[in-house]
Amino acid sequence: MTADSIRRHLACWLVLCQLKEFSTEAAVEILRLSGTLEDGISSPPEPLAKMFPRLVKSIRKLNPRKTVEYYEDVVQRMMDEGIRIVTSISENYPRRLFDLPDPPLSFFVKGDLDAILGTKSVAIVGTRSPTRYGRRMSRRIAELLAQHAYTVVSGLAYGVDAAAHEGALEGGGRTVAVLPSYVGRVVPQGNAQLASAIIDNGGALISEYGPDSQVSLGNFVHRNRIIAALAESTIIVEGSMRSGTRHQARYAVDLGRPLFVVRPVDRTKPSAQLPIYLLSQGARQISSEEDAVTLIQGATGQKPEVEQTRLV
Repeated sequence: MTADSIRRHLACWLVLCQLKEFSTEAAVEILRLSGTLEDGISSPPEPLAKMFPRLVKSIRKLNPRKTVEYYEDVVQRMMDEGIRIVTSISENYPRRLFDLPDPPLSFFVKGDLDAILGTKSVAIVGTRSPTRYGRRMSRRIAELLAQHAYTVVSGLAYGVDAAAHEGALEGGGRTVAVLPSYVGRVVPQGNAQLASAIIDNGGALISEYGPDSQVSLGNFVHRNRIIAALAESTIIVEGSMRSGTRHQARYAVDLGRPLFVVRPVDRTKPSAQLPIYLLSQGARQISSEEDAVTLIQGATGQKPEVEQTRLV
């Protein structure tokens, strides 16, 4: 495909992503029946209308020329900024995301896409207000895992997430940040310099939210499922029972990913609440920096012992 045809294809994809009825299966059929997404939008074939009647009805309400041209400009601006769009029918789409009940139809990448496609990856997540111990453990565990060629996945939030990204960089490894915002607008802004360091050191920023998206509280929870899906294992460092980190643990368990928890040293602190709860449900304990790598290596391919029906 030429650069123009790629830009046109991606613009059509973004148009279709506006429609709640659009799906990966529908995209495959549009291409099979029409040859291009643009032809499928401008003149939906009758067999497609029989297979996806609601989608075709929504397509026919679009103003395709104006809409596609608008998104062509959007795609060009992304390309100029070094931002890539990866669709669910692309060969570069991470297979692990298909383990999700609602895999993103597309996501946006700034940095090296290969960092996302690596086979060895661990999520390290936790509270935005860690103790000194929690911050140190996050950083040191990430550093050790990076030295063993693991990609560290986290959410670029203040606290545990930032410490994990920093530790991976200090270990000379790659790290991936999954954002609750468009990758061209880093949230939180205070971690913009860290985001740049991630990209400069062979990592990546990714998000399912496009340039027209608004950042909402729900984005933070929803993006956690992508962190869990991209990683082979998840490590929870600290968090209260009301922390968004609890959602992260639930996503990991629902996906059948091994779940680890850093042993809390002061069980009276609010940040120890979630670790204590998860350990009581069968999550595996990381007692020191040194045993983290051994435990993670041994857990590859294992199912978690956490009782899924009780982890809510």
